[in-house]
Amino acid sequence: MATAVNMVINDGQVTPVAVTFTPVFRDANGVYWFHDLVETNPLLRRMISISLKNPSRGQKEPMYKANVRVFIPTPDITSPTTGTGIQPAPSKAYTTVSDMTFMIPQRSTLANRRDAEAFSRNLLSNTLVQGVLRDLNMVT
Repeated sequence: MATAVNMVINDGQVTPVAVTFTPVFRDANGVYWFHDLVETNPLLRRMISISLKNPSRGQKEPMYKANVRVFIPTPDITSPTTGTGIQPAPSKAYTTVSDMTFMIPQRSTLANRRDAEAFSRNLLSNTLVQGVLRDLNMVT
């Protein structure tokens, strides 16, 4: 069983910065939440969630369901709206979400699972996929 520990992951900036995601809590659904605690406003924290669900009884082909999500909020750009010069409270404009779900057959071998993980990781390094994700280029 894996232990929830800090994860250090580089961001995607021109000069990458290592971001530490700290385990914060496990919710009622068994999802572990990791937050970038450098951001003091919880509304604007980058987060990662990780979960693994056991196969359901009665499934024709029993499957584990692993889910990893990344949440990257972007703050609203605000300016003082009154003559007092008081800055409004921070607010979130939108959140970019990456959602990776893996359906893992109960009968799979370690080699099968390693292949699925490696292909998925390497797929994100492929130039065609990067063009879709970074540049919003359609595949034609």
